Amino acid sequence: MKKAKNYFLNIFSIALADIEIHPNEVGILYDIGLEKGFTKMEEVGKILSDPHKIEFYIPETGDEKFDQLYNLSLMIFADREIQKEEMDTIKLISNRFGIKDEFVEPLINALIVGVKLNETKNNIYSKVKKYFALIN
Repeated sequence: MKKAKNYFLNIFSIALADIEIHPNEVGILYDIGLEKGFTKMEEVGKILSDPHKIEFYIPETGDEKFDQLYNLSLMIFADREIQKEEMDTIKLISNRFGIKDEFVEPLINALIVGVKLNETKNNIYSKVKKYFALIN
C-alpha cells in the first residue's frame, strides 16, 4: 500500500502545480485512488492532509513509468488548460524517472497530444514506448 500512496502523491503533485484543483482533476484523483486499491475517499484524504509523510516514488519498470506519466498527462489536461507549472512538474518527474533530457520534451508532448486527442492508453503507449527503452 505504501507504493500506491507514493504513486498517488506523485499524481497529486500535478493537481497542485497550478494552485487550482479543477473538478475534473478531483475525479481523476478519485479514479486513480480506486485503481490503486483505496477503498474509501477518507484514505485519500489522509494522504492529502499530510503529504510530507509520503516519499517520492520512482517506478521500477518502463510500464510503471509510462502508467504514471500517462496519469500525470490526464491530470494536466483535465481542466483543458496546460499550465507552465504543470509542464515543469511533469518534466521534473520524468527526469527523476531516469528519462534522458533530450527525450523528455518529445515524450511529454506525445503524451499530452494523445490525451488531448482522446487516444487510447495503448495507442499512446505504442507511440512512446521507445523512450522507456532509453532510460538512464
